[in-house]
Amino acid sequence: MKVSSVILSIFLLISAMLSIPVSSVSARDWKEGDNGDVRWDNYCRYVGDYISYKHSTDRQCGRVCLFNYRCTHFTHGDGVCYMYASIFGRSVDYGWAPGWVCGYVPDRILDTSVVYGRRKPQLLAV
Repeated sequence: MKVSSVILSIFLLISAMLSIPVSSVSARDWKEGDNGDVRWDNYCRYVGDYISYKHSTDRQCGRVCLFNYRCTHFTHGDGVCYMYASIFGRSVDYGWAPGWVCGYVPDRILDTSVVYGRRKPQLLAV
């Protein structure tokens, strides 16, 4: 691979990353739960492979995550708490159906500024 191809590939990758709208933790209205041990928000969820799940209420999901030492992030929907492990953060999809909740355990991730979100595109009525 030529040097110019490598530079072009890096440029395109960086351009693609910059085009994704993100909001940092400080820009979100994260609420505190479980005596400040977790942060959570409504109408969002983490996507991808989860490490475990447990039936619970949305109010119990943060605590369920706390009791699993590997859990860094959680999503609750349809009566199930999904747990994720990523000390470097996860992307968040917003705009899901009412009742979905997502959150994270600040003490278990290296840098809370990497917890970010992408807004789900709004569908226009025709």
